[in-house]
Amino acid sequence: MKKWTIKILTTIGVLTIVVVLAGYWILRQAFGPLERTVEIELSDNQTLTCKEIYNADFAAAFYEVDFKLVDNKQTFELGGATFSKDNWDKQLKLYSIGDWYVLPAKDNSYLKILTANKKSGVHKDTVLSPHDLKSDKFWKTKNKEFPAWVYTGSSELNSIDKDEITVEFEYRLGDYEPFTFIRQKIKYKLDKNNGDLLTKDIFDREQIR
Repeated sequence: MKKWTIKILTTIGVLTIVVVLAGYWILRQAFGPLERTVEIELSDNQTLTCKEIYNADFAAAFYEVDFKLVDNKQTFELGGATFSKDNWDKQLKLYSIGDWYVLPAKDNSYLKILTANKKSGVHKDTVLSPHDLKSDKFWKTKNKEFPAWVYTGSSELNSIDKDEITVEFEYRLGDYEPFTFIRQKIKYKLDKNNGDLLTKDIFDREQIR
């Protein structure tokens, strides 16, 4: 085989490898998985360590984040949440309620309350979905029609005042048209013994459309 033929075949082989590797790198940057660690300084003694795994498809991006709080060299597991935007770290605020650390996070469509006990280290998370309202005995005493299960709905943090957490839900009534879309606030109280959220007050429904 002539030398120029060998050179051409070698060049083609090298270019093929470069193109394949470049394609793999581009796809991985676009769709993941990619990992990174973000450290958020909360105070002189507290750091929130966030381990992020980025994945995406053609429709959306997903940022799965696991949270650990380092407080005076003691580490507390807080759990994880999945975000749809890359600026999730700008939306975080840690609260201290009695013996509990409380970290609210918007997990996709729903608010997620992550808690960790300062003494035992026990951690738990509570997802506040409008579809779970039908299991709340207090809520059912004031509302007879349940949120439509075929509609995702949403929830978000309204406020935290001492040990009271107010959440705003949006959901739909009716499986068939005409639909009614509702906004409703519910106030919870954090049980300082076990970290559970107890329903304290239910506000009237507001029809938004």
